[in-house]
Amino acid sequence: MSATIPSVSDLLGDVVLDDVVQSNAATCQACDAPISKRNNVNEFRLDVDLSSERTIIRMAGDYDAHSVTVAAPRLRQFGRGDHVIVDLRDVTMLTSAALTQLDELRRRTMDSVQPLRFYDLTPWQRQLFKISGFDRGGVPETRLPPQAAVV
Repeated sequence: MSATIPSVSDLLGDVVLDDVVQSNAATCQACDAPISKRNNVNEFRLDVDLSSERTIIRMAGDYDAHSVTVAAPRLRQFGRGDHVIVDLRDVTMLTSAALTQLDELRRRTMDSVQPLRFYDLTPWQRQLFKISGFDRGGVPETRLPPQAAVV
């Protein structure tokens, strides 16, 4: 005697599936990939301010695996000798993929006179850095001068 395994539509019903399909109809502004429109998803943004003295990378929203793909081309341009400050104040979520990308950026800029620095980390970000081991050797934080601060 064989048991029949119910399908997802049998378990969830057509209405739920229709809602899921509709909620995934939006696309990412950066790469046109489908994104969820669930209430708890914050679209990722990345801005880069270049100056002769330093580069400020500002990120906001959910920094997840999809965001890592979007950010990769922009972050790859920084390396040895670059003074980079990362502002994560408006990041609402950090995944292991995001931490890996930040660690790669840190390693590429390690030989700089000024190591990669983070601007004004939130308490939950500091705690995540500690739990994940990202803070090994310390996580240098900085305060931006008022004219460079994010408004």
